[in-house]
Amino acid sequence: MGEGEGDYRTSIDRVGLALACGAGLAGLGASALVAIGGERSGHAALLALLIGGIFAALAITAIAGPVWLLLHLSGRRGPAAAAIVGAVTGFLLMLAGDIGTGSDQPWLHALGGALLAAALAGGIALAMWRIAYRRRPG
Repeated sequence: MGEGEGDYRTSIDRVGLALACGAGLAGLGASALVAIGGERSGHAALLALLIGGIFAALAITAIAGPVWLLLHLSGRRGPAAAAIVGAVTGFLLMLAGDIGTGSDQPWLHALGGALLAAALAGGIALAMWRIAYRRRPG
């Protein structure tokens, strides 16, 4: 365990706020990708925001949540642990999604997309960590 990692505490209300923030940030990311893809309508951006946020909340809760719970219980509660869990989860989900669809994309393209997803997911996880955790007083 890193120095001071066990000094962080959280509460269920902060965890809920962090989940909402993570889902919202992922939804904004989905909206940005839709806009980059050439779709300029507000309807498409709103739909991407909603669907992206819903699916991100599901993935955060079902996949990253149990991993983070194990790290939390073991005392690894620092920002680096959060960023690593987010990045690894985002990388693996994106890579599995590209490979699992039977896509004929080159491996380099799939790897590049997974690295981008890892960077975004790591940043979102760090923002969620900042909302969820505070240092113990004293």
